[in-house]
Amino acid sequence: MIDLNFKEKKEEVKQKANDAIKKKVEQELGVTVGEGQSVEDAVKQGVEDKLKKELFKIFE
Repeated sequence: MIDLNFKEKKEEVKQKANDAIKKKVEQELGVTVGEGQSVEDAVKQGVEDKLKKELFKIFE
C-alpha cells in the first residue's frame, strides 16, 4: 500500500516536471512540443526551421 502511494506520487511529480520543462522550452526557444514528441525533437525541428529561413534569406 505504501509502495503504491510512492509510485503514484513519483509519476505525478515526474509528469509535472516534464510539463514544466516543455512549457519553459516553448517560451524560451519559441518552439512547440507536439503530442508524442520529445523536447529534444521539438528543439531540433525548431533549429532546423530557423536555419532554413536564414538560408533562404541569404539566397534571395
